[in-house]
Amino acid sequence: MPRVVVDEIINDLENGEKSNWAWAIGVLLVSGNEDIKKYLKKALLDDKKFRARSVLSLLNVTKILASDKDFLFQIIEKEMETKFSITVEFRGKILFENFIDF
Repeated sequence: MPRVVVDEIINDLENGEKSNWAWAIGVLLVSGNEDIKKYLKKALLDDKKFRARSVLSLLNVTKILASDKDFLFQIIEKEMETKFSITVEFRGKILFENFIDF
């Protein structure tokens, strides 16, 4: 990815309206550019520009092309008798898994 594109994406993550880049969270996460991932992590985890539920919702509908049939991420929610679990998978590999007792 050309450096000028990376710099513009980072500028949007730091200073821009979140609506300008929110749609691309899933794509940015799977990009190979570590600078973009670092600033995305800062925007999501440190600055908390989005709630966790919003991020999961965006990941749940992430595609590379509009014509793609499959989504990039699989969000799997399970409710058991005393627990609720959520798992995020990418290409069949678990990226995140969490359980909540209730």
